[in-house]
Amino acid sequence: MTSEINWLVEEYINDDDTRLVEEIKRQGYTVKILPHAFELDAYKANTIGDYFYKTFFPEGSRVIFHGSTGTTRLINRYVNWNPGTFFNEKDYLCSRYYRKYKGYLLNEDYICMPLYEALDHINSYAAANYRFIRPDSPYKTFPGHVISPIGEQMFLRKYCLTEDNLYDWVYLSPVKKIYYEMRLLFVGGKFITGSFYRKDGETCYETMTYPDGISWLPSLPVPNTPIIVDIASTILGFKVVEIGSVTSCSLYECDMEKVVSSLSNYVSQMEEE
Repeated sequence: MTSEINWLVEEYINDDDTRLVEEIKRQGYTVKILPHAFELDAYKANTIGDYFYKTFFPEGSRVIFHGSTGTTRLINRYVNWNPGTFFNEKDYLCSRYYRKYKGYLLNEDYICMPLYEALDHINSYAAANYRFIRPDSPYKTFPGHVISPIGEQMFLRKYCLTEDNLYDWVYLSPVKKIYYEMRLLFVGGKFITGSFYRKDGETCYETMTYPDGISWLPSLPVPNTPIIVDIASTILGFKVVEIGSVTSCSLYECDMEKVVSSLSNYVSQMEEE
């Protein structure tokens, strides 16, 4: 264990943050809390980078951030920490990773179009069962969900969007029957820990030791970089629902000891390489 690795956790973002912070401290790492309404102070500073360097850790420090996608974007753009985040925007575009995980995906039978066209589509008979919608962007301007016919303005108001968002690319796919869903953390290309988060359509957080029954898991093309993979049990077997960055995903009931140790060790090895 090295004391040079630091953690920054944004408050009030995920329900599991308290457990994460406690485990970081237990393992002897320095952890600081980013206030929920930090933006006012950040924009008063000379630069956003100055705010983070002076308030938390100096430029060039080894820092692991966990928090919102919005703050992740700021850190990626303006803060020079190593690594800072495990989030590369391009890697989490549906239009990018759908091709990489072809053959494993739950929603391979998708159609892609601008949001305005998708909203027209679901109002038509031609939409049939194509009612599950998700944005291409990993910043998720709205959550993936089963959508009912809805007008443009009502949709924009519901998710606090603007007219410009009508031109964002989205994916539509048929609604699938899902028995249960689990969130898995991979680090260095290996499964580390996981958590159930939904069973029979109901929220259900439960730690898992290993996702038994997924014969193709060892061949799943996960990167060496830490990554979250959500997998569903369906009538067609196990399928990948989506991937996400461990930087901004909720960890639910994942084993926090394994989360903290695996990510910290990964950063240590980055420095050695």
